Amino acid sequence: MEVDVPLTMAEVAQKVQELNANGQNVTEDDVIRDTILQSFQGYLDEAEEGHYDSARYDYELEVATVTGRVTHTIKPMTGNSLIEDFKQNPDMLFMYLSNRAEEIAKE
Repeated sequence: MEVDVPLTMAEVAQKVQELNANGQNVTEDDVIRDTILQSFQGYLDEAEEGHYDSARYDYELEVATVTGRVTHTIKPMTGNSLIEDFKQNPDMLFMYLSNRAEEIAKE
């Protein structure tokens, strides 16, 4: 999987600075949410060997079929949110998301 996303909080801060300098008004949480969504979608596509289900992240990270039916909701590892999990330990969150995508693909 090749997704260009921030991997650390330092990279998140740099991305926020770059986007805000280019006229976008984003926060760290916005960048982290996008990072989680892009990463999970990449893991899911890889696990399913193609783009069959879609990830979406409004209030929770969800997996939906092509018809829009939600089949799974990805719960936080330990924190109150996946964003908090990223802030605590990005590497563990990426591993967790990858594992969840594998589990979903096997169903």
